[in-house]
Amino acid sequence: MKAKYSEVYDALVGRISRMNPGDRLESEAQLASSFNVAPMTVRRALMLLRDEGLTVARPGSGTYVAHPGARESADGEGAGACDCLLQGARLVVVPAVAPRLVSMTIAAAQQEERELFGLGGDSLVLRIVRTHWASSSVDAGTDAVGARIPVGVETFCADASRFPGVASGDLSSGSVEQALVESYRSSGGGSASCERVVEAVTAEAELCESLDIPLGSPCLRVETSIRDSQRLLVARGAVLFDGSRVSFRG
Repeated sequence: MKAKYSEVYDALVGRISRMNPGDRLESEAQLASSFNVAPMTVRRALMLLRDEGLTVARPGSGTYVAHPGARESADGEGAGACDCLLQGARLVVVPAVAPRLVSMTIAAAQQEERELFGLGGDSLVLRIVRTHWASSSVDAGTDAVGARIPVGVETFCADASRFPGVASGDLSSGSVEQALVESYRSSGGGSASCERVVEAVTAEAELCESLDIPLGSPCLRVETSIRDSQRLLVARGAVLFDGSRVSFRG
């Protein structure tokens, strides 16, 4: 039986084939309603469309049919803990934030993870969860930093066989994607590339509880996909920032 997100993906591919480059797709909420599925299911289908280069996401605007050959990508080298690269431009999180490692586990891959990475039934995945924290206030006269508050949640999932040694490393600081890319290279896997998409979304219940924000609050989402030298997906993660407390600058 075909997964729901795969059915949505196939339907959207057919729809895109009848559209013109630059045409805008319906919003995530509208697509979820029209297909009678959860927003997460639509999001996974949209991820696949972006991976295939069929669409591009424009922050705060939506998802559009891509022009032939269009792709938003960047090499993973040199990325900072809270920087991202989009269409060759570095975006820096404002104010400065610091990560805290919540959990890092290796476990049996679930069905969706096996499908995502093309894994066998007995494969393992690496799961990483971190929060990102910023100062609640800064006293300009004394440079005294206020209490730290959570402003972002980061989750990563990777094919554990591709990144030996990462689970024993220190991910309480720095960039997860950079650590993964370096692990891949040091294990003899060759070069790996990172592709990032930044988009405006609304907060769902789990994120609201983590960041203590109202349901539906505006958020900024940075999604990262890591691919091996054969362009196969080996890791995917996302950071969701509270849009009322965090912004990006070039």
